[in-house]
Amino acid sequence: MLPQLSSQALASAYGPVQKARIIEAWIAVKLAEVLDLDPKDIDFRQPFASFGLGSMQQIAIAGELEEWLGRRLSPTVFWDYPNIQALTSHLVDADQSPGSGTEIDSDGSQGD
Repeated sequence: MLPQLSSQALASAYGPVQKARIIEAWIAVKLAEVLDLDPKDIDFRQPFASFGLGSMQQIAIAGELEEWLGRRLSPTVFWDYPNIQALTSHLVDADQSPGSGTEIDSDGSQGD
């Protein structure tokens, strides 16, 4: 079971490595739920496209991730960052940046 953390708790109570592990696990659990797999069978380097998720499923998971993190995310994060490692790295890096309460778009601009 993953910890139920607020975005403030995740941002302040854990270092980047711990944050990355928690976010990776959360995404793996969500993918496993949708795909009816064991989360341990999810390879964090495997491209999201290889899981066979439809666009609506990806958008739904992105919405749940946005809610869990307590910050806005682009609905296209699963296309912008091709696997769990890349997405997690982006999310942790954005957390370390000034103004991290909002999503930083892949072009470097701050999203609304």
